[in-house]
Amino acid sequence: MSLAAKNRGIKATVILPSNATQHKRNLIEELGANIIECKPTVESREKTLLYHQKKTGATVIHPYNDYRIMSGQGTIALEIIEEIPDLDIIMFPIGGGGLISGNALAINSISPKIDIIGAEPELANDAQQSLRKKELIPSKYPDTIADGLRTSLGSKTFPIILKYIKDIITAPEEKIIPTMKWMTEKLNDKIEPSCAVPLAALLENKSFFKGKRIAIIISGGNISKI
Repeated sequence: MSLAAKNRGIKATVILPSNATQHKRNLIEELGANIIECKPTVESREKTLLYHQKKTGATVIHPYNDYRIMSGQGTIALEIIEEIPDLDIIMFPIGGGGLISGNALAINSISPKIDIIGAEPELANDAQQSLRKKELIPSKYPDTIADGLRTSLGSKTFPIILKYIKDIITAPEEKIIPTMKWMTEKLNDKIEPSCAVPLAALLENKSFFKGKRIAIIISGGNISKI
């Protein structure tokens, strides 16, 4: 969002949890956005956001619970299927659900036979619980290294997940960093722990994927060192 605002010459303000990494904070500031800090809870974030919006009249762009964000993210699946049409499964990391929801809608519209699988850390499996219980289970901000996946599903993302996601699996916390390091070495690119969760979850559930042709979404680079 900060980059998009900079490219358009728009002043952006980011509501950022106090426990966000310094690297993430630095990137936002380097792109020229103003940071307003909030407590690391959904309640504090929403309260701070609404207060700032009311005070300034700013346009709110939610990081995931926004159909515009989902629409943009859904183009990922379109590109994948165009290049590899005979997939059985596409896997996504799940935090607030914007990425997987937008792509689920795209996949269902053009290739509904592809199964959509989400992945979470075991310590932050609120989306898995929500899908299996068919009710929105909020995240309690667990102590997972995959900080990008700590947040709760949104009111707009959860119904889409209920309708289109086949399953959500989890990765053990102790497997996330080793998987991240392995991926970084093989891909020659810095990725964050949240990015490694789908592959770590796949490796823990090999029998589930046996004989399947799978694509994994690799997203997130908020890391300064390994």
